[in-house]
Amino acid sequence: KNFSMTVVGNSFEKIANPSISMRMKDGTEIDTTVRDEGCGEHKYIFPLDSGVLFYDGPTPKCPISVGALNVTFTANVVSLGRSSPDGTAEVTFKMYDEPNQQGNCLLCTVTTLTMTG
Repeated sequence: KNFSMTVVGNSFEKIANPSISMRMKDGTEIDTTVRDEGCGEHKYIFPLDSGVLFYDGPTPKCPISVGALNVTFTANVVSLGRSSPDGTAEVTFKMYDEPNQQGNCLLCTVTTLTMTG
């Protein structure tokens, strides 16, 4: 299952060192939380060769300036939704205005994905 998400918001102040937290959960097979710095591009490989997540970093790039802010990530997760009784998975994304998932949550979203086919 492939999906891409773009989280859209605004920054009301300049941010030099944001951090991120992403949790993907579907029943029993996947329950992974990724924590990292928020400026660069990252690739995360899930256990048991069950998929990969690409974090593209923020637009505009760091330091984040005042104004519109977009963050995009893409996932190819083989088993996402398979172990959930209703074929759903949940993705929680948070971008913080300080390192190490501290400070205020700039962009915070919980998204439910329904897998078909």
